[in-house]
Amino acid sequence: MTLTVPARQAPIQLPEPETPTIAVDLIHGNNTAPVAAYAESVRPLAALIDNPSTTRHSVDWNTFPSGQLRTELRLLAWLMINGSLPQGFLIDRSVSWRSRVSASVISTTLGHWRQLSEWLASRGIATLADCTADVLISYSRHLHQRNRSRSTVHLHLSATSRLWAFDQTSPAPAGINEPPRGSARASTTTCRQRPQAARTSPTRSPPRSWAPC
Repeated sequence: MTLTVPARQAPIQLPEPETPTIAVDLIHGNNTAPVAAYAESVRPLAALIDNPSTTRHSVDWNTFPSGQLRTELRLLAWLMINGSLPQGFLIDRSVSWRSRVSASVISTTLGHWRQLSEWLASRGIATLADCTADVLISYSRHLHQRNRSRSTVHLHLSATSRLWAFDQTSPAPAGINEPPRGSARASTTTCRQRPQAARTSPTRSPPRSWAPC
């Protein structure tokens, strides 16, 4: 699937090393929090917050695996901060999805991306281009095998779907494969059997997203 993205929906030029990591028009009110340049390793997100009592989040790229994976994720994080999810991605998803998210959700999402990148690096996968459907299904199984709760797995897989969606908006796509939609392979082989009442009705179409247990 290829998403149709209006030109103004995401930054269309690759950032330069000195490009601000947060666009001026996204800074709340008189917020004077520092904004890092794209080349900097630590990127504060406080400029996105208008409540002084709210936790000040930041991302430290030194905590991500080095190399191509980190380079690709830095660009996708910049797109997530300054752009928005295309409507084609949102149209058939839960109403809880938003085209733009808060600094805290950005921080949490980047944490999930870091864990994905660590898992990929541990398997010798050095670029998102090698993140195939089978690799993503294996990652889903890995999350379940770590005895994570259903809600936690859902957050991880949703973050990976968001990663793919922003790669579709990128001026330099990394090439990550689209995450499986309603993947029975990802769920039935790793989850305990659900009670009959909790199963999806055979007359209902499966959700067009990952189907974590």
